[in-house]
Amino acid sequence: MYLCYDVNMWSIYGIDIRLLKEHPEYKEQIKLLPTRWEKVNKIKKEEDRLRSLAAGILLSYGLRENGIDLDACQLIMGTHGKPQVAGCEGLHFNLSHTGNYAVAVFSDAPVGIDIEHRRALKQTLLDKCCTKDEQAWIQSQPDKEMAFVRLWTAKESYVKWSGEGITFPLKNIAVHRRENGIASYPKKDGIALYREGILQPVNFAEHDEIPDYHICVCTESEKENAAEIIWLQEDSFS
Repeated sequence: MYLCYDVNMWSIYGIDIRLLKEHPEYKEQIKLLPTRWEKVNKIKKEEDRLRSLAAGILLSYGLRENGIDLDACQLIMGTHGKPQVAGCEGLHFNLSHTGNYAVAVFSDAPVGIDIEHRRALKQTLLDKCCTKDEQAWIQSQPDKEMAFVRLWTAKESYVKWSGEGITFPLKNIAVHRRENGIASYPKKDGIALYREGILQPVNFAEHDEIPDYHICVCTESEKENAAEIIWLQEDSFS
């Protein structure tokens, strides 16, 4: 089953990889970019391979929805490895997957997306990724694990938006949520993100309807509202 969110100029698609497990025959119908098949086939673990395959399905689907001919499409890599469609500067996309889900976002401006599921908190991870104020906020929350995930996805979607990915230290990013009281909040609602003390010109849309998962999208768009889920049919595979 697929899901699609339409937010402003964005289209966000998702897939539950368990559908691929339950219906292995769908793999025969899937049309992926050749480079994506190469990536999928290099992965040894079945679960990881299915997640990569699911992300590839979403990429193909989103490209077709945006009028891209898959047979003529070529992906190129940016400075830090963020893919983009060659010769199509007005189309941006990003992919993410974890656990049972893969998601993809398409936009007419740079965009980043991250999906994460609940994880056990480790102090080493907190020290590596969170400021002291953020750690204090996490410890004050009734659900500490999901509080961490909410901060993590905002930071990850930001570095994916910027194209830097893991090359930029997450601890140098501070996420201020309106409800967390970390600092005076400069925006009407949503998330404010600071990079080395400087407020960034980005906005976020969040989705947490899937139990124990959190999705965050980072974009330059001024809108911060999450959108209603639209489920697509299984025939979107081919």
